[in-house]
Amino acid sequence: MPQKKGFSLPIIIVTLAALGLIAFLGFKNFSQKNSPTLAPANNSSAKQEPKTDLFMTKLTYEGAYNGPLYDTSSKIGDSAPMDLHFENMDRNGVNFLIGYFFAEEVASTDYVKGAIAKHPGRIIPFYSSGLGGKEAERFVGEELTKRFEMSLPWAKRHLGESTIQGIGEIEIFQWNMPHNDPRILQLFDFASKNNLKVMTHPVPGKMQQVGDILEKYPDTIFLIHMFQDDFARERANIIELMKIHNNLYFTIDVDHLLYDRVAGTGLLYKYEGKDVGAGKNGFIKDFDSKYQGMLKADLSLYKPLIEAHPDRVTWGTEMNIRYTYEVDVYDRMIKFIRLFIGSLDPSVQENIGYKNALRVFGEGVRFE
Repeated sequence: MPQKKGFSLPIIIVTLAALGLIAFLGFKNFSQKNSPTLAPANNSSAKQEPKTDLFMTKLTYEGAYNGPLYDTSSKIGDSAPMDLHFENMDRNGVNFLIGYFFAEEVASTDYVKGAIAKHPGRIIPFYSSGLGGKEAERFVGEELTKRFEMSLPWAKRHLGESTIQGIGEIEIFQWNMPHNDPRILQLFDFASKNNLKVMTHPVPGKMQQVGDILEKYPDTIFLIHMFQDDFARERANIIELMKIHNNLYFTIDVDHLLYDRVAGTGLLYKYEGKDVGAGKNGFIKDFDSKYQGMLKADLSLYKPLIEAHPDRVTWGTEMNIRYTYEVDVYDRMIKFIRLFIGSLDPSVQENIGYKNALRVFGEGVRFE
């Protein structure tokens, strides 16, 4: 779950309304040459693999998968400097990431533009409303959808026509309504009309509703993740849904793999609210003493999904809290996913590591 930022709701709404009005008026005095053009990411879901230059990790581990990586679930905000994030990625061979930005970031700041310019071809930008999942619940419907609608035209002018690749994370697990409620479907209508992919988080007991959504939007790619216990309850249904609907993909995220059953949360969020030093030290102590047992349990839980759909499963970090950007924390996270992938059948390791994500979500966007 993303950290809340220091924007009050009235200010955000007024700001987005003003930006939407400006976009509507067409920026008559805005020179076209000042609006950069982006080379679009490869969005094809065809089986062919895009040709790209990949770099390898500087850190390798015995018995692990030590090839390129593609993170499909990374919260991008002001938790830590962007440069620190990419230093971690470079050291660990993480070539690409799907970054989940907030609406105000894609609509009105240079944060996203600067990140793309400095790290061309590596970021696949998605965006969310900027509201926490439970906080957003009372706006679900026209008001929440309007936040997405108002941000996109300005993002296209500010960043380029093909920059934004999807919406998410859409935290429907927080909303006390059916997943296929018409108010929620407005968001998916918006994504479908604008050729955007969707990342969302369903809950147990609502898989039939997820199936209805997949059937209603067959040309829209849906990427989902679930908390570990929730996935365990619905594993058979998810495998079946993926068999029926080829637009459904599943990201296995490190925070959900590193699940502390006693604490009832993943290690990436267990120390949320602590200072960086305390969070880092707590994570390291937990990880070093528990990761081998966690790895064994995770392989037992997730292998059937991977074996059933080796071309439709990806991995992500789900990181956001400041201490997770610390070198000793990030390196351990990636060590774990490398050990997890390296324990799979060799024929699927590259698929999970990066090939599935690269085929479906493409390389990151870049300025020409």
